[in-house]
Amino acid sequence: MLMLLYTLTGIGILYGSFSLLYRNNKARLLMLRKSFEQDKYTLSIRFQLEENMRAFELIRHGIWAHSVGSSLGMLLFCIPFIVPIGGEHASV
Repeated sequence: MLMLLYTLTGIGILYGSFSLLYRNNKARLLMLRKSFEQDKYTLSIRFQLEENMRAFELIRHGIWAHSVGSSLGMLLFCIPFIVPIGGEHASV
């Protein structure tokens, strides 16, 4: 059961980090699009942020697949410890 808790905690940290980076990049990109200044080298920064947003969209699917797969795997691993199988004297 503790392994399931560790897995869910890791998934939470992973998703939280991803969300924080995604929101930060999205906010910076929106700010650059609203206040475009010609002489501050914003073109390269804007291009990098747009590329980051495309990469985040691709990575999001991988994170969800990893989260679901890890959770299901740990849940399947923990089932024999939670639900006794084979009567009272079964050993695991």
